[in-house]
Amino acid sequence: SGRSASRGFPPDISLVPSEVVSLFEKMHSKFNEVVWPNYSSLQLAKTLRAQLVLIEPSKYFEAETYITQERARQYEAEVKNAFAYWAYLGHEGCELPENLVEEDLDDFSASMNMVVESILRTFAQKLNEDEALLERHAADGMEKKKRMLLRQQQLQLLQQKEQENEPNQEESMEQKSEEQGGAQEEEQEKETVGSVSFPGSRQFIREHILNVLRELIARDMGPTIVFSFESEDCGDLVKYVVEQLEEAESRYRKTNEFALYKARIERAAAAQEARRKQRESTLKQKRLTTGDDGDVEVADRDMSDGEGEDELFVVPDVLPEFTFIGDKCTVEPEVVDSLMEDCEKEGEDLLLRALQRGIGMHHAGVKGKLRAHVERLFRGRHCGVIFSTETLALGIHSPCRSVVLAGDHILLNPTQFRQMMGRAGRRGLDYLGHLVFLGITMRRIKRLRQAA
Repeated sequence: SGRSASRGFPPDISLVPSEVVSLFEKMHSKFNEVVWPNYSSLQLAKTLRAQLVLIEPSKYFEAETYITQERARQYEAEVKNAFAYWAYLGHEGCELPENLVEEDLDDFSASMNMVVESILRTFAQKLNEDEALLERHAADGMEKKKRMLLRQQQLQLLQQKEQENEPNQEESMEQKSEEQGGAQEEEQEKETVGSVSFPGSRQFIREHILNVLRELIARDMGPTIVFSFESEDCGDLVKYVVEQLEEAESRYRKTNEFALYKARIERAAAAQEARRKQRESTLKQKRLTTGDDGDVEVADRDMSDGEGEDELFVVPDVLPEFTFIGDKCTVEPEVVDSLMEDCEKEGEDLLLRALQRGIGMHHAGVKGKLRAHVERLFRGRHCGVIFSTETLALGIHSPCRSVVLAGDHILLNPTQFRQMMGRAGRRGLDYLGHLVFLGITMRRIKRLRQAA
């Protein structure tokens, strides 16, 4: 009997802490309801009651400042073994440590069996309720996605009709641009919300990371480092954000608002070119009419009047509204182009596209030379956000204002947490840093903060 009781739960059955506490509470409730009122005179019942007192959570963890994972597992084993012993006592033919008549033995075993069965039924019912809730959540999410896709199709048809009936007058174009702006903004926000996902999952983090970064930019809380412990996840997040920005810019370039912007740029460029030609014509005339001593001086002065106008009125290849490039970028454009050429030579297409939009990527899979380029562009404010594994948490000078912890991981221990948290806040520039948890439970956050 001792060997049977010591076996406990099967090793492949594991409970989360909330389930362990729930199991104890049900054992405590059923014991006080069924066992103790009827068998309080038995020494075995007194022993079981004393055991319940010892594994009561507040008593068991009384000396703990905070509960470690190891201690939680020990407590799980204690509760499961106690319940397994109850199941053994409810088994017909078990050997009890007291001299009881057969009738009393059968009665006690039947009571213990009833208690165990009741607890198991309660757990099974809770499991079924959770599964039903998840199914309803998934069904609601799919229905919501269908409605969203239908709305997107309707918006696309509306845009096509508006473009077909578009008048040539600029005033009409401006009016349409205002009307269309709200609809397009709504569509863009909806597209960032993908299919059904659950907090903490990769899909959840991927779907919400862009909104988090946009919010940080809107609150002037950049530059930002996003930490993700897996190189694959880091690359996936960069790819997702870059693709979202590319798609958003592509849609914007098809709108009336962009057409108006492009037309203004082209008119300004044409006017600039006309002024340049006028200056050249005036200069030639003055050279023909001015005396020998003054013509060079006059020509130089007139030529200087046009300095600084070259290439000012050009639509950029990548619109700044769809990048994270900082307003106070200190890196010269020639240097940026040179660093991007290195990315192109190394065949790093994703990193190249990311750097064009002010996004850096830093993990062991990125070559050392390119990682150094990313660090330089981040310090120079060309990159407003950088996605990194723990490679950027220690020993590299890359200060930022905000840090985002994108998802939980087994390697996210108090030491790593302190290092990553310490990146937030630039010495001599920021009074405080900002830390954002994405896809991490409140319980895990509290444990990290207490341990740090």
